[in-house]
Amino acid sequence: MKGILLGGGKATRLYPITKVITKHLLPVYDKPMIYYSLSLLMYANVKEILIITDSSNLGHYKKILGNGSDFGLNISYCIQKQPHGIAEAILLGADFIKNDQVCLVLGDTILYSDTLEEDIIGIRSQLKDCAVIACRHSHPEHFGVAFFNDDGQLTEIKEKPVNPSSDYVIPGLYFYDNTCVKKAENLRPSLRGELEITDLNNEYLKAGKLQVSKLDNLQYIDAGQYDSLLSASNFIRKKQEEESIVIGDIKRTASEKGWI
Repeated sequence: MKGILLGGGKATRLYPITKVITKHLLPVYDKPMIYYSLSLLMYANVKEILIITDSSNLGHYKKILGNGSDFGLNISYCIQKQPHGIAEAILLGADFIKNDQVCLVLGDTILYSDTLEEDIIGIRSQLKDCAVIACRHSHPEHFGVAFFNDDGQLTEIKEKPVNPSSDYVIPGLYFYDNTCVKKAENLRPSLRGELEITDLNNEYLKAGKLQVSKLDNLQYIDAGQYDSLLSASNFIRKKQEEESIVIGDIKRTASEKGWI
C-alpha cells in the first residue's frame, strides 16, 4: 500500500498567516500539523508516501521531512498548480499508485483514540475495495456526512449538507484499491468546481464496495480554521500532559516500528 498526503490548498480560512506558509506546517502545540496526518499513514504501515503541495511550499517540506529517510520512509513530492478538489490528488498520483492500494490522508486531519493504530491496521488488513471511517462530530455540516438506515447500514454520504439529521462524519482518511484512479477519471466537477472525494466514495458505495468503520471513541479535529487550530493545540497539550504520552511524534513511531 502507498500513501498520498494532501499538503497544498490555499487555506483561506486561516488568512493572513497562510499567505506566508501552508497551514500544514503551522504548529499544533509542539509539532507541525503535518506530523499528525503523516503519523496516520505510518500507523497503517505505509512507508512509500507522495506529498502533494504547491511550488512555494515545496522547499519548506523538504527542509522538515526531506526524502523521509530520517523517519524510515520514502517520501516524494508532486506539485499541484491549482487545487481542484481532494479527489484530484488521486489523478495527480496515478503514476505513483500504479497497481497498488492507496491510503489518502488530508494534511489537516488530526485523529486520536486509545486504539487508533490498532483500528487503522485492522481497516488496512481487511481492505478489498474502499474503506472509510465514520465518527461523531458536533458540527457535521462542515464535512462529508454519513447517513445510516435503521439497520446501521451506510446509505449515503453527503458533502456539507445543511442541518444534517446525522452527526456522523467521514474524516480525511480514506483507503482505496487501484481502481480509484479510473473512478476518479470519470468524476465531474461539483458546483464548487471541485472533484469531490465524497462523489468518489459514493461511487464505491453504489457498487456495494465501500466498507465503513464506526469509531465512536475517535476524536476528530479539522485544524483548518482559527478556533479548531487552537482547540487542536489545547487538546494535544492536555492529552500529553495528563496521560504522559506523545501524539503525532513521527520519529518515535518510526523507532517503535523498527524502521530506524
